[in-house]
Amino acid sequence: MVDGRQYVLLRNQESFKQRERVLFAAVAVGFVLSIFLAVLSGRLLAHQVMAPVIRLARQVRHRDQLLDIAPPLHPDYAVDEVGELALSFDKTLSRLRDALSREKLFTSDVSHELRTPLTVLASSCELLLCAPSLDQHSAAQVDRIARSSDEMRQLVNTFLTLARASDARGNGVQACLKEVADGLVDIWGRLIREKGLEFVYDSEHATSQLYDLTLLQSVMGNLLRNAWHYTHHGFIRLTLNEHGFSVEDSGIGIPDDKREAMFQPFIRGEQSQGEGLGLGLSLVQRICGIQGWRVELTPREPNGCCFSVDLAVAK
Repeated sequence: MVDGRQYVLLRNQESFKQRERVLFAAVAVGFVLSIFLAVLSGRLLAHQVMAPVIRLARQVRHRDQLLDIAPPLHPDYAVDEVGELALSFDKTLSRLRDALSREKLFTSDVSHELRTPLTVLASSCELLLCAPSLDQHSAAQVDRIARSSDEMRQLVNTFLTLARASDARGNGVQACLKEVADGLVDIWGRLIREKGLEFVYDSEHATSQLYDLTLLQSVMGNLLRNAWHYTHHGFIRLTLNEHGFSVEDSGIGIPDDKREAMFQPFIRGEQSQGEGLGLGLSLVQRICGIQGWRVELTPREPNGCCFSVDLAVAK
């Protein structure tokens, strides 16, 4: 208002608004680019940091790491946290190798040293059984000693086979399933019938596939021994099929809560009697794991159980 007159000042703001919009767009683009660059640099940095850890994890998972020929890991890494981790793994792996080597040597040495006295024991039993002055009761006792000696000899052979190689597949004498079963039936069939049980042997569907004689004898023999030990009435059935074999019995059975634990060392079934240590099924599980076989335990109604061994899994 000047001299009674009203004046209005007008100014064009279009250029200012244009600059404001450009500035806002630049800030927005810069913000997005900074986030993108931050994410990209973070991923690159994380990859660079984690790459040695991932490489170490892959090497640790390598199946040949337990072999003596496997090279140490720590020389491939810098002297940092990952290198320290690799060095710790090398030291732990070295101690594990030493422990496994001592176990193999101990098992091999003990098994080898037991073979001579077992041979002497078996020969002595044969001579005693041929003696004309031996009465029936004494002959039965000597026969029991001879049978136990033969079982120990088979166990010694099994332990030797397992101790000689980390992978025992195909390293021993080969035999087909029926040959192994026929030999064990001659032994266990008589013992089962002497106990008053019915023994059923079905080998109609057996195949001619060859397996390690010692290990297959140990697996089948331990399952037959287990059935004989825990069956007091009824039957025991050995069935050969195109995939493997099964041992079925009408014994006391195994409770559901103990079914998985029965394959652990020193675990025995209910109403256990005799001098067994509960190592038979554990040995069966160990041999099957080495050979690539599969053993399954299923209950049988109204009582008893059935052990099925699938030998075709390893093919």
